[in-house]
Amino acid sequence: MHPSPAHDALPFPFLFFVLATHLPAQEFTGAIPMSMRYGLDPHAVPTLEASPFDATAAAMDDAVRDAANKLPLYARFVVAPADLDHSGVWTELPGGDRIWRLRVVSPGAHAMELFFSDVYLPPGSQVHVYDDAREQVIGGSTAAHVQADGSFTTDMVYGDACTVEYHEPAAVRGEGSLHLEKVAHAYRMVAQVKSGTCEVDELQRRSELGERTQCGRADPRGHSKWCGVLHRHRW
Repeated sequence: MHPSPAHDALPFPFLFFVLATHLPAQEFTGAIPMSMRYGLDPHAVPTLEASPFDATAAAMDDAVRDAANKLPLYARFVVAPADLDHSGVWTELPGGDRIWRLRVVSPGAHAMELFFSDVYLPPGSQVHVYDDAREQVIGGSTAAHVQADGSFTTDMVYGDACTVEYHEPAAVRGEGSLHLEKVAHAYRMVAQVKSGTCEVDELQRRSELGERTQCGRADPRGHSKWCGVLHRHRW
């Protein structure tokens, strides 16, 4: 996308805001999931299917949002309740560690994001999420990735199925908490997300930029996500 002349004249405070909101996020540990280290059978993991995605309702709402000049949504929430005590499967590891795994499916999704609440990841524990082919492995996420209110959201996993894996060391056995609430069922614009995104608060964007841009879109919560080129500054 080529920037318009109006974009070239954006004031320094806006450029600073863009750069400030695109600072590197908390890094993952990069550890290999324990199930892969030990060669555990992925087919032994139970599957949770999310509530159905209503494509007709989404299309109708998309038309309303477009007419109102609102940012387009790329995903919709579908319910997928699960927790460590009543869902998934625990597997004991040598030395007293253990892992909990659950495969989550949202049929027809181009990609998925998992939304958790009441999350507590004790020291040494971590969470991974990966696709069925194990080609996309995200994690490990630690307590540093959990928000102050106990919420935690995974990065986008491409496809309509993924496995979430929680590793709990022996020293903190039974201390962890992980409640899956819902899944963001991505049904469009996934290619744009793959090419790169940024997250800019919509109210700040509107006050500084004062217009809608084609590369903007919103997640199911209405939070803005952006990609593209601003003058010679990419975000």
